[in-house]
Amino acid sequence: MGLSDWTELENLSGEIADSQGRLAAARATQNHGLVKLLERQILEAEKWRDRLLQQITSRLTVSSAKGAGEDAAATSPAEPQLEAASPAPAPESPSPESLAELAVAVAEAVSRDAAPVINRLEGVASVWDQLSRTDLDRVKRELGLRRAELLTRHAEELRALDAEQSEIDAFEQAIDAFARKFNLAGAEVVVPFEARG
Repeated sequence: MGLSDWTELENLSGEIADSQGRLAAARATQNHGLVKLLERQILEAEKWRDRLLQQITSRLTVSSAKGAGEDAAATSPAEPQLEAASPAPAPESPSPESLAELAVAVAEAVSRDAAPVINRLEGVASVWDQLSRTDLDRVKRELGLRRAELLTRHAEELRALDAEQSEIDAFEQAIDAFARKFNLAGAEVVVPFEARG
């Protein structure tokens, strides 16, 4: 079991929380298709999280059982193992709640006992030593290509916006010409009826 399992579990929990927030927003806007999609994604992520928790706890129980067995064997090797001859009861499948509680307890125990990680500069220095001039040139070329693609895309978007603006200006001119032709500004004047006598 490595740190990657715990990191993956944390990332998965974050994704589930994020999806639940998006689900609430989708329900508020009554987007039923998105609601179904998000519910399905959340369900799959929760299943994966449960499997991951089960893997972590099984690895922890196996490693703690090995450690306890080795400690017991080291302290009393001359004692006979009578318990090994008795049949073991069938293991029950733990519920997700008990798995979650066990994982939280184990995480707290591990975080208390874990030694602090020391940043090593040797690894960083060796990476910089492996970096060559061709690597830097390649990165510069890739950045240049990205920049060119981005500028091209922006230029196309600006041309499209200019075309839309010219269409809007043409419509505004046509509306103004129509209003002048039919004297729509004079239509706002109210003419009173003649009084009957």
